[in-house]
Amino acid sequence: MNLSGVIFDLDGTIAESHPMAIELFGSAIADYGGNDLSPEEVVALFGPNEQGILRAAVGDEHWEEAWEAYLDGYRSRHHELCPAPFPGIANLLYRLHDCGCRLGLVTGKTKTTGTISIEFFGLDRIFSGIEGGAMDGVVKAEAIDRLRASWEMPPEAVAYVGDTTLDIRESRKAGVIAVGAAWSGFADRAGLAGEEPDALFDAVDDFARWIEPRACS
Repeated sequence: MNLSGVIFDLDGTIAESHPMAIELFGSAIADYGGNDLSPEEVVALFGPNEQGILRAAVGDEHWEEAWEAYLDGYRSRHHELCPAPFPGIANLLYRLHDCGCRLGLVTGKTKTTGTISIEFFGLDRIFSGIEGGAMDGVVKAEAIDRLRASWEMPPEAVAYVGDTTLDIRESRKAGVIAVGAAWSGFADRAGLAGEEPDALFDAVDDFARWIEPRACS
């Protein structure tokens, strides 16, 4: 298996950013007329991008105001709530880039917040494309396929790396190599294994030892 491109999820794959999203969602939803939600109730809303989540939680009248509040917090509190990627991820991404592998980001978040995070981590120059989610539901397979096609690479030459069972299913729909990332504290390893990805890793270092020979040959 030789890979020419690797596309990454963001939350739970590049960084432990779920706690940041949970806190900012909770504040924005409560401030703009939604219910006080537990972290578990916030996570249950995941699927659409942040705009879609906020629209579902506070209604059509106030979701745009809630989105602006969320976005302001995302920019101003990133250093506090999600200061760095997972240990080892940034160095691995640079090594993959420097050996000629194309790197992309496909996230369920908006492209706006995905870009903010990648720029905050200092990784923006090494990514060849960023795709975000949609307000009305999951579109990862379409985004993966769109980014892969823009690189003019066949599906079998591209891997998608994500931390959820949905990520594995969307990778399959897009026809690319499905890689499970179980190094987040929020990852459901048993669920990931149950989806039978092409590879599954509990640690960034183990993933690095697998991916580099395949992407840097």
